[in-house]
Amino acid sequence: MKRFVTMLMLLALLTGCTIKNPPDPPPEKPTLLTPYIEASSETYLNRFCGLMTIDGEIITEADCDIISLAEYSDDNLHINTLLPVWVLYRQSPQERLENRYSVALYAEDGSWHTDFVYHGCAGTPYGLFVGNDSGCFLLDPEDGSERKAWTWDELRRDPAGFPWVTGDAYETAQWTGEKLFLGGHGETLMLDVETGEVESISYETWCAIQDKRIAQPPVWTALLDGRTVTVTHTEPGGTTETQFDLSFDARYCFVETMDGTPRVCVTNDASDFCAVYTPEGDAVILEQNGRLCLGSVENQNMSCIPIQYPQESVVKVYDWDGNLKHTLPAAADCRVTQRGYLVEITDFQTYAAYYDPETGEKMTEHTF
Repeated sequence: MKRFVTMLMLLALLTGCTIKNPPDPPPEKPTLLTPYIEASSETYLNRFCGLMTIDGEIITEADCDIISLAEYSDDNLHINTLLPVWVLYRQSPQERLENRYSVALYAEDGSWHTDFVYHGCAGTPYGLFVGNDSGCFLLDPEDGSERKAWTWDELRRDPAGFPWVTGDAYETAQWTGEKLFLGGHGETLMLDVETGEVESISYETWCAIQDKRIAQPPVWTALLDGRTVTVTHTEPGGTTETQFDLSFDARYCFVETMDGTPRVCVTNDASDFCAVYTPEGDAVILEQNGRLCLGSVENQNMSCIPIQYPQESVVKVYDWDGNLKHTLPAAADCRVTQRGYLVEITDFQTYAAYYDPETGEKMTEHTF
């Protein structure tokens, strides 16, 4: 048999044929992860969440209190830069009493993750600043590898009094535009992430830094005066304003963006009447009796414009240009929002359904 195979190979060479090895199978494509909820009680505030693929495959149990994308702000507290990593916050009964969390990280594409081994996570332009009882670490968002590490002695901090553990939100570790704030309990410290230098500043200096960041204007704002909407766009080169008038009485207006494209959203006092415009006043979605459901949770950017029509028990999903894409079933008492990459429809008591905003397909439904 061996001689026969050898003869075949020689024949192939003599006739000019090339024997090729079978091609390697294509690498598996990462699947994006997105949050989902499962109710733990009859109230929205007490629901728990987990991670699943956008196809509906459960990745983590729904035992987290909060799931959000890692992010940071520079010198303008209103402008957030998102990082491609989900931060999962979970509390044990004891941690709940102490107002602190255990934290795990999951890459948005599912390529890497950690267990619940950290006390907190702060996004920076240099990576993810995380910490536990052993010290603090700077992780690469792309693969989770460790870029830098510090002991608590090097940071001049006691882990028991660090803001992640004390639960003080305003004082939590955070990027400030140039350095990382390490808390103001006792000594107010700032970390230079590049050099590792820890600097002591006065608490008044820290408050001035925060006040300056808060005072910076958002990129887009919309103000309503009677029926006149004023839209302000602030860029490094200056500020521009546009105005347009509504043909109906409204109570609220705000700006949402997708890939930098703004939409001015207008609703009435009862939130059962809405319209969507460009900053110049061109109608994207004409005024109608519907509930605008643009509030996205988990810090995910907008991907569509869902409008709920309780009187018809449906949700209509529009693209960013105002084209109707899909009509989905939704009971009048349901809440509709965008959770991660999917449209979520839930009553918080019996079920939560998840739909792909691009195809309208129901990806999964969880019953409680």
